[in-house]
Amino acid sequence: MTPRPTTVLSTIFDLYSWVLYSFLSIAVVVIVSICARAVRIPVWGQGLAALAALLLLVTWTFPSGHEFLRVFPSASTFRHFDALLTQAGQDVQRLAVPVPERVSLDFLVAVGVGLVAIAVDVLAVGMRHPALAGLPLLALYSVPVAVHPDSVSWIPFVLSAAGYLWLLMTDHIDRVRRWGRRFTGDGRDIDTWEPSPLAAAGRRVGFAALVLAVVIPLLVPGLTTGVLDRIAAYNSGTGPGTGGTTQLGTSINPISTLRGSLRLGTPVNLFQLHTSDPDPGYLRTAVADQITDNGFKPRSARRAQPLARGLVEPTNGKPSSLKYQRYQAQLTGQRLDDRYLPLFANPTTVQAPGGANWRYDTDTGVVAADRPATAGRSWSTNYDTFDYQAKDLRAAPELSSGDPAVKYNTEVRHIPQITDQVDRLVRGKATEYDRVRAILDFFSPKNHFKYSLQTKAGTSGSAIVDFLKGRQGYCEQYASAMAWMTREAGIPARVVVGYTHGTRLGNGQTWQITSHEAHAWVEVWFPTFGWVPFDPTPSTDVSGSAVFGWAPNPSEPDPSSSGGGSASQSGRKETGSPADAGQHGGAGVNRADGGSGNGSTVWLYWVLGAVVLVGLLAIPAARRGVLRGRRSRAEGRVLAVSSATDGDPPDLRVDGGDDARTAAGRRAAHAAWDELVDTMVDLRYEVPASETPRALAARLVHDESLPAGPAGAVQRLALAEERARYARTPADAAGLRDASRQARAGLAERVPRLRRWGAAILPRSVLHRWRRAVSDTVGAITARITGWQQAAYRLVPRPLRNRRADRTG
Repeated sequence: MTPRPTTVLSTIFDLYSWVLYSFLSIAVVVIVSICARAVRIPVWGQGLAALAALLLLVTWTFPSGHEFLRVFPSASTFRHFDALLTQAGQDVQRLAVPVPERVSLDFLVAVGVGLVAIAVDVLAVGMRHPALAGLPLLALYSVPVAVHPDSVSWIPFVLSAAGYLWLLMTDHIDRVRRWGRRFTGDGRDIDTWEPSPLAAAGRRVGFAALVLAVVIPLLVPGLTTGVLDRIAAYNSGTGPGTGGTTQLGTSINPISTLRGSLRLGTPVNLFQLHTSDPDPGYLRTAVADQITDNGFKPRSARRAQPLARGLVEPTNGKPSSLKYQRYQAQLTGQRLDDRYLPLFANPTTVQAPGGANWRYDTDTGVVAADRPATAGRSWSTNYDTFDYQAKDLRAAPELSSGDPAVKYNTEVRHIPQITDQVDRLVRGKATEYDRVRAILDFFSPKNHFKYSLQTKAGTSGSAIVDFLKGRQGYCEQYASAMAWMTREAGIPARVVVGYTHGTRLGNGQTWQITSHEAHAWVEVWFPTFGWVPFDPTPSTDVSGSAVFGWAPNPSEPDPSSSGGGSASQSGRKETGSPADAGQHGGAGVNRADGGSGNGSTVWLYWVLGAVVLVGLLAIPAARRGVLRGRRSRAEGRVLAVSSATDGDPPDLRVDGGDDARTAAGRRAAHAAWDELVDTMVDLRYEVPASETPRALAARLVHDESLPAGPAGAVQRLALAEERARYARTPADAAGLRDASRQARAGLAERVPRLRRWGAAILPRSVLHRWRRAVSDTVGAITARITGWQQAAYRLVPRPLRNRRADRTG
């Protein structure tokens, strides 16, 4: 009904768990609908029955743990469903295509596909309006078209369209068979075996329409980008750059694009940096300081002024004893086409690219324009780097509730799990700096935190709670979690989005920033000091990461306690190898793999491969054991039938005239004989197809010189098979099981041990059956393809066929 249209969902999912849930939803809807129609329930009742079945299915597959008998929903179940739907909506906004496996998204797919299946079944089968069934199918197809950042492949569209055309054709054929007649254009009736010219014309029209639907979008410019992607690009001022290449920019919520940039298999060169700073830090593009249920986003209302008015002096209000250095930087855009200007913190001057109305936000220090203006252009800046010291930050004045930074950056939505965790961390910490350091140090590998682009799914309804529980994620989740917890402690904090300094080119002062250097970190407000950066993301897994001297990264040793490492003038600790990613660059991370491991796991793959190989080799033997067990139970069924039918009328007949006892006796004899023949095949005895049971038994006893016991057992089985085939009544089934075992044991004793092992591990009887089944399937497929070729030939207009026949003749 809808499996083909659902193939388009494969373009937006990273894994294929959604396939199972889609199949289960469709199967349940189809089975329940068929049963409802079988008992002549009205159409509206069929829809309700399918809805009820779908509800039971999702209750069973996505339980809350408080269901009745595991399938009947309770009030807790519906609250759980509401949390999953809420989480799904947030995941749709936050995750980049292709999305990873998430319980919330699987739930959304199961419910959505099930509802579409119900709508299609009611419209196409119940109401007999298959054309209207295209509307829910179109809605299903519109999902990846709307959310995919690039054009959707034409293959899922062709499969979906073919499924819809097949639905229309099936309904048409059924209507003609019930109420009409087949005829040609001049009204002449057509025999059942004769192809209809009108039907052939309809197939040609449908095929032509399908081809045009695929070809035209490829030829028309502007139809190769996702709809929502273009809308977001318009609203945010981002979009495609010149030269026909896709540009990377920041959308309405810059955080939502982080993961998409990091997951690009091949890094894209965004811009280059040339700076006099020998140890550059992070480049800021946007600030997310408005809290939501699951993280942060930029505040909509900003106090922005024209950049031409100048910038706020970074040293204003800061202690005179605070040391700082001033540097210059020149940046050149490559494939970055953005309306946000990447800049270092604390800029003193900015020379922005021309041709755009650049504005400066005094609250965040962000410079943005009304449209993209960075691709292929250069901009320069002078900026200050401050040498914050832990002792100075620890001595910072107390926070004042009247401070605007405190008022607007301490808002938080209290969640009991987070509140309790923060209370434990900051208990006994006297200063703001010590409380922030306690929260920062919490994100340590010692507490089982690790970097990965593949996050662990959760069902709490809060992405922050899920991250703190799973303790696996990437920079945006680390930054959002720390900012949330810092605000929970009553300290102003916000999330900053931008880039690390990238990779040094040669030994000079030029750095290359790619899409893999997209990053997020935290800024915390200290009175008189201003916004101070902290980075909770493991520095060893972030290319070009900076480790600040006043805020040692949780994944790095604390230089204040170990005495190792030197702090630069800017207070940033030098880590890593200069040849890799500059003075801050750690080993980096292969973004395509989603993170780095803590040791070799090759042995695990070898063990897994060995287990899979053993499992595959055990399949034939398991199949042979199932057949042997089924055949050995045939004698017991004869006895059961005999005891159950005692006293039944003698004219009780089944299986072509035999009574129940006779039919069971024949089946028992056939089963025992089939087991003997399969044993001979497994042990590589000759089994000619032309021999009768009696001749085969005589030859086997004579040629193999079987002992009296096995020889008598073979003759007993042969006589039972003859009676089952030709006599009016079969032989007595009692003892067939023992005779079969005795015959198998006698035959096995006459062959070498290696052959017996081969018969047990890879039974040839099973392999031969599978080979015949494959051969028959290939033959059927070949015949079907031949039929399709003939049908396609009939789609060719008759004049062309006649012309070709004339040429070949």
